[in-house]
Amino acid sequence: MRLTRNEIQERYNEEIAWIEQRCIQDPSWRGHARGMALAGACRWRDHQINIALPDDAESTVLQHTSKDITATKQETNKMSLGQKLSNNIADQVRKASEAAEAGLRTAERVENARVSAISNKLAEYRVQIADAIENGLMFNPVRVPTEWRSYGVLHGDTLDNPNHPDHALWLYFAEWATSEELAAKLVYQHDGIGMSSWYTLTVTPLV
Repeated sequence: MRLTRNEIQERYNEEIAWIEQRCIQDPSWRGHARGMALAGACRWRDHQINIALPDDAESTVLQHTSKDITATKQETNKMSLGQKLSNNIADQVRKASEAAEAGLRTAERVENARVSAISNKLAEYRVQIADAIENGLMFNPVRVPTEWRSYGVLHGDTLDNPNHPDHALWLYFAEWATSEELAAKLVYQHDGIGMSSWYTLTVTPLV
């Protein structure tokens, strides 16, 4: 089925959003699988644009839409007050639903940004660990970002706690460490006077 350019872009955006959501839900989708999926979406979009309906087809659709709106307005003028009130209520419900959906989309974007930041930092640590060891050096413990802490979780409030909302990201990192015969740990530390505390990432050999 041939689509207009606007329809192609809308479907492409939906596919990209689905891919990013899948990456959040399934860490194994990050990397190669994500790249292949994004490339496939781009190829589909480019092909569809090449065979897209001409611009005048979009214009025709807009003309029909305009006529429909005019007809609807004429019908509205003939409605009783009760019918108009019922329509007003339905319209308010629709607007409230749209506002709620917009709020969810905003929250999802914030969550996606947080997950990406953690994932990228763990990937950075993997590179640092590998580089240090390959060059005959010790990997010095590093303080992890404060943002990783979830203060609703007591007695171990960072990524390695199974109750942490982003624990799956830590598991992915820990699995990599184990595959390299390393033990990765997040060690709790404090200043000794109750003013501040933090976690450091350490690695030790399993062999």
